[in-house]
Amino acid sequence: MAISKSELNLIENVNDAWTRYLKPEIDDIKQRIEGDANDQKFGFNRFMRFTGVIHRLVQELNFTNEAAELALNIFVDNCENDINTLLNPLRDGQFLLELARRWQKYKQFTKIICALFQYLYNYYFQLEHPTGKEGQKRVQTLQQRAYDIFRDRVFINRIDQIQNLVLHFIDRDRIGEQVDNTMMKNAVE
Repeated sequence: MAISKSELNLIENVNDAWTRYLKPEIDDIKQRIEGDANDQKFGFNRFMRFTGVIHRLVQELNFTNEAAELALNIFVDNCENDINTLLNPLRDGQFLLELARRWQKYKQFTKIICALFQYLYNYYFQLEHPTGKEGQKRVQTLQQRAYDIFRDRVFINRIDQIQNLVLHFIDRDRIGEQVDNTMMKNAVE
């Protein structure tokens, strides 16, 4: 069910909105992407509820920067608490397979979150902001920032491990051992 005006008026700040409305929806989206939810559809009413809360935060309460920071923190949290936790104990081929799988699911998660934060996309992420290590200003969409977060929080930390594993599997393939070519292709991509 869509959120009522009286419910919207009860929202006082970003933390309140996050706790009562946004976090439960984000957790539900994660479960759906993992395939753990009974119903795989994210209905129109739930979409309108989420975007209504974002609109209230940005337009009526003037928490644009805080809401944008929240959107970015959703991706950071997903990388650090969900993806890295799953990847840390894995080794060898299992690691490469799961890394490729997590990247595919992360891209799906990113599309959904970007749609939910569309209002911010139109009115915040289309403006120039400091990005990168040097802090130069440029326009960077929420999706681009989400991909940068994955690169910085997941991929960069494991680049040596990924390269070593890929080279190890290439060596095994050269000496005639059976190697999963799909795994190698996904790891290289």
